[in-house]
Amino acid sequence: MKLTTVPVWLLLLAALVAASFWGISNGTDAGAVSAQTGAPAQVAALTAAPGTEPGTIVLAWTPAAGATRYWIAGIKQTDWDAGDYSGVIWTAASGASTHTVTGLDAGSLYVFTVAGGNAADQWGPWSPLARVTTAAATEYPEPPPFNGGTPTPSPTPTPTPTPTPLPTRMTTVEVARLVTPALGWIIATNSAGETGSGTGFMVRDDGLMVTNRHVVDDADTVTVYLLNDQERLIEHTGQVLGRGILADLAVVRLPSGSTYSTLPLGNSDAVEVGTDVIVMGYPAGRISDASPTLTRGVISSKGVTKDVKYLQTDAAINPGNSGGPLVNHYGQVIGVNTSGFDPGYLESVGFAIASNEVTSRLDTLEAGGADSATYRNLR
Repeated sequence: MKLTTVPVWLLLLAALVAASFWGISNGTDAGAVSAQTGAPAQVAALTAAPGTEPGTIVLAWTPAAGATRYWIAGIKQTDWDAGDYSGVIWTAASGASTHTVTGLDAGSLYVFTVAGGNAADQWGPWSPLARVTTAAATEYPEPPPFNGGTPTPSPTPTPTPTPTPLPTRMTTVEVARLVTPALGWIIATNSAGETGSGTGFMVRDDGLMVTNRHVVDDADTVTVYLLNDQERLIEHTGQVLGRGILADLAVVRLPSGSTYSTLPLGNSDAVEVGTDVIVMGYPAGRISDASPTLTRGVISSKGVTKDVKYLQTDAAINPGNSGGPLVNHYGQVIGVNTSGFDPGYLESVGFAIASNEVTSRLDTLEAGGADSATYRNLR
């Protein structure tokens, strides 16, 4: 609501309207006063608000000194702006300082003025304008059924689920930064005294590492080196918990008491041929001063060999990469690198055990049990 000062032309309009309705001349309008007090019957603090019923406005004002009757004039805002005063609403009110105006067009904007006086030919100055939008039609609840039964409640709308945000694609540099602290260089000595090395990666921050069975061979413990924040290799002793029978997988436990960096296992079944991938590991670790190396390529094909799902890639997989992660550009491990062809025989052909094989066997291998059978190897 906005209160403004009444312009002179509106006062003249009101006088003309009053004259047309009450037969008052311009002469009687000039200098009108209260018959009781002799003072102008000024109405102040005029307010207007939507009424409780559609098409009604409730006007309220501060009583004018000595006034026993009030005169109310109103007009629709659009008519006022257009200069059409034929629709002026003129009504008289009793001595009360509130009045409900009815019969208005719901949803339209009206302006009102109020003057106080004692008779039709005596009234004081008009008050400021009061503007308000009339109340919209009231919405009533549905009536009860004709037979008096309980109405059927409206179904509760099903909330729209919040979509799961997609992972952010990472650059090769970002993937390398993510993988490196979770990458382990494994050195194992078997029962025949033969020493070999490979790679592993952490899947749980309590020290659970995944690698290849052929990396740990038959050793009960292995030496695992992890890079710290200063890029120095820190030696740990890992206990081999379980070895795969069907798949070339093994699980190693590192000492507790530390929180290790980890890599998430992705869904290898959702991987498509042509997906960009990264291989990281420790091929010929001592020759390269124990720094992890990175090669990259794409998924060349997907298949099943000896009842185990594999992913083929053209990224270089060299001796020592065994047991390391095959990672997509979302930082997810989608395979465990396991073998590659001799370059003299086939070029750019390497294989990784699909990550879903790890997911389905991890609990069993951690407990030291054999691989559980799957739908592919049940006979």
